[in-house]
Amino acid sequence: MRTAISILLITFLNGVIFAQNALNVKNIPDSLTKHADAVIRFSDTKYIRTSTNAYKVEYHYAVTILNKSAKSKGNLQISYDKNSSVSDIQGIFYDKNGVKSDKLKKSDILDIIKFSDYTFFSDQRIKAFNPSVNNYPFTVEYSYTITHKALVGFPGWLPINDFNVSVQEANLEFTTPSDLDINFKTLNFPTQADVNIEQENKHYSWNVKNLKPIEYESFSPSYDKIFPTILLVPKEFSYEKTEGTYDSWESYGNWGFNLINDRDDLSKETKDYLISLTDTLKTRKEKIYAIYKYMQGRTRYVNIHLGIGGFQPMLASEVEAKGFGDCKGLSNYTKALLKSIGIKSFYTEIGAGKHQQIRYLDFPSSYQTNHIILCVPDDNDTIWLECTNQKKPFNYLGGGTIDRYALLITNEGGKIVRTPTYTAEENNRVSNINFNIHPQGSSDFELHTIYENIMYDEIEGLLYTSNKEQEKALLKGLNANGMKINSFSFSDESKDYAKAVLNVEGSLSQFATSAGKRMIFTPTYFLWNSFLDYIPEDRKFPLYHPQGFTYTDSLNIIIPDGYSIEYLPEDLNLKTTYGTCMFSFKKTGKGIAIVRKIRINKGTYNKEMFKDIDDFLSHINDREDEKVVLISK
Repeated sequence: MRTAISILLITFLNGVIFAQNALNVKNIPDSLTKHADAVIRFSDTKYIRTSTNAYKVEYHYAVTILNKSAKSKGNLQISYDKNSSVSDIQGIFYDKNGVKSDKLKKSDILDIIKFSDYTFFSDQRIKAFNPSVNNYPFTVEYSYTITHKALVGFPGWLPINDFNVSVQEANLEFTTPSDLDINFKTLNFPTQADVNIEQENKHYSWNVKNLKPIEYESFSPSYDKIFPTILLVPKEFSYEKTEGTYDSWESYGNWGFNLINDRDDLSKETKDYLISLTDTLKTRKEKIYAIYKYMQGRTRYVNIHLGIGGFQPMLASEVEAKGFGDCKGLSNYTKALLKSIGIKSFYTEIGAGKHQQIRYLDFPSSYQTNHIILCVPDDNDTIWLECTNQKKPFNYLGGGTIDRYALLITNEGGKIVRTPTYTAEENNRVSNINFNIHPQGSSDFELHTIYENIMYDEIEGLLYTSNKEQEKALLKGLNANGMKINSFSFSDESKDYAKAVLNVEGSLSQFATSAGKRMIFTPTYFLWNSFLDYIPEDRKFPLYHPQGFTYTDSLNIIIPDGYSIEYLPEDLNLKTTYGTCMFSFKKTGKGIAIVRKIRINKGTYNKEMFKDIDDFLSHINDREDEKVVLISK
């Protein structure tokens, strides 16, 4: 009997040791640790849907944190709101040998509001815990369940959720009643779905193993072109007594229209004032401009995420009374203002940012949008209004929302349209720079730069900040050694298009160096280039520029008395598919005139083009780095 008990005890202990050792760092293949900061050891995600609005998701995963760079990957963050609840939270922590070192306690978990920095109203909360472990590597294991009682869509599933993260194994399962089916779309995914029908339920599953880490590369395509992703949407959904379908963009738009219908009433006083404000203006565009400026002058942006309010705008009369709103509320309010003077506009859903936009027209889903703007059809053109930024130029969306699909919400449902774009020649950054070199090698300078259209985005964030913040940004952002700023100014000169101007006056203590009778310097262009210096040989992803642009820099350099020009670099003209460049170096009466003009074309450039592009970039670098030589007479 004693022997049998001993055998059972040994078997049990061996099972525990084996389970712990399974998370030993030594069990991770070398191919998954190379270039990795963290490794997902296993990840199981299970969706169980029970009705048009009810489902739960069970999560269970373990992540090994290899170094300090990935410490945040060990944090626990669970989002929920009034339509969801979190249960069964468990956490275990292991050392590098896979031996349990600690356990998550209920009292360790914080419960905080989400978006706390700029959110005015929200029912979104986070249950959070950050482990205080500093001995690397270590492993965290978490499990929890979220139960939902309202549904519009499901988040996309990404087994690799960041750069420099690898995956040993990940599974996604989705179980739903057969009459409440889902649509799904796989992107960059190595395996197909396994689909089983069991009596009244339909079961989907996906599995991946040994996914190597993806390294970040500048100017890469958006995440959905890189990371393995599964997009999921319910064919039918229900959210707080509203119902919709994803049969088409039109049907999804019908649901959206029902959310905004009859929410555009304003007070009689406001309507009368707007009529008096605009009735003497001659053109429709002038009237739209006046309404837009009226809205900007009387509102401010706040984030609102409260139940159906996460999808439905505030009443226009509420925004009128309170003077604030989120993108939904401010766009709906502006729509109501325009309606009061007889101008029709359309509430418009759009994806904002490089990684969020409507790309898959064959897959209607709210997952592809995250923002609201306003579309105003005009006689000869369409006017687009960004209503959340009280300083935004009229009829200018910015790089985050131009040149992409958007969804007009109309009384006939959703209608896919495309926002405007600009040519590389229209996206200008034009600089005139004057230098006056002193005999000891220092130089005074005057910089005058105009930013137009998409280039406006480069400076927009500084236009209305404090002088202290502006100067700090200039000292950090201007590419020059030994720089002292004497004066500067930023101005927004937008009217018919987005335009900003920067003026800086100052001195450079290290502009030129002396070598005997000679003075040598490299021309200073001050502003950084928004393209690569070269293409690494091991680059994996295409080179991506969502918008083209043009830099034009004119340098006028006055040389010291008693010096003449001994050497100037040769002129250069290049034209490629990727872009064009022109460098001109000329003697003038008192010195030197240099012109640099570079145009980069928008596009996605594959590996086959890298050599030609690298040659092009090399020529630019050579000219930018080439020195001018002066000699004393």
